Amino acid sequence: MANKLDQIRQRMQSMDLVEIDKTFIGMIYGKVGAGKTTLTQWLAQVLAAGEPILYCDSADGWVSLQNTPDLMENTTRIAINEASELTVIANALKNRSKGFEDFRVLVIDELSSLAEEILEDVVRDRSGTAKDELLPEIEGKDYGPQGQIIMSIVRNLKKVDNLHIILVAHSREKTDHRKVTTIYPQFPPLLGGNLQKLMHVTSYVTASVKERKGKTTYEREVQSQPTALILAKSRIGHMPVTCDFETYVNVIADWVEGDLAEEGTPSEQDDAPTELAADELPTDGIPVADTSEDDEPAYAD
Repeated sequence: MANKLDQIRQRMQSMDLVEIDKTFIGMIYGKVGAGKTTLTQWLAQVLAAGEPILYCDSADGWVSLQNTPDLMENTTRIAINEASELTVIANALKNRSKGFEDFRVLVIDELSSLAEEILEDVVRDRSGTAKDELLPEIEGKDYGPQGQIIMSIVRNLKKVDNLHIILVAHSREKTDHRKVTTIYPQFPPLLGGNLQKLMHVTSYVTASVKERKGKTTYEREVQSQPTALILAKSRIGHMPVTCDFETYVNVIADWVEGDLAEEGTPSEQDDAPTELAADELPTDGIPVADTSEDDEPAYAD
């Protein structure tokens, strides 16, 4: 016991002297066309600061960057053909294998789609159903292996030294029996909640057409603080409830480059939902738990 205590003492450090290695991990989610890939690559370029970026693309997200070539600089794209390849990539980055030594930022585009592929593989494996056959009904026990695989991949990536990680997902809407809709990343609630625990920031991206002084504008915004209707999260001080893309990227970059004092007090980083104006608050149907027995969000009476 004494030897174990000595080992613990050796790891004790004064918070006045400790230097925190701020490697960022965040999730950006939203509907198709909202600007998720553009924002992700903008943030990746700033965090990389000229060093290599690895972009894992499970769909055609890369196509949306063709009109912004600056966002593709210093970036290596890997087309992900099946979800199991992410495990191989995670291990290669963790071990800094040949060809994976220098990447500073990792982007996993459409992780939610890959999670759905994993779930389908789990169901087919359990039921003995071939790829060319209709998928049988998903059972509650199928979500367990799916979550274990995704969480194992992400936890392995978090162990990679000097690597920023940006996950991209689609959004999903859950409407309760009182027709109050809440927006989440498109993961099963238990998996989504576990991923949330690993994130510095989870942000919802929106795009809308607005009329301002007789002019029509197309505006994109990022919400990184939770409200009653949007799942979001920020452990970073000075992150607005909603902001434009440039502000969002700058706040994260300042946090990564700054010192611990810039993060703000614990009360500023509280994950409690942000207060809404009276006319924005729904009268009922506020989410009160991540999951219920049928693996869906539970709501207040």
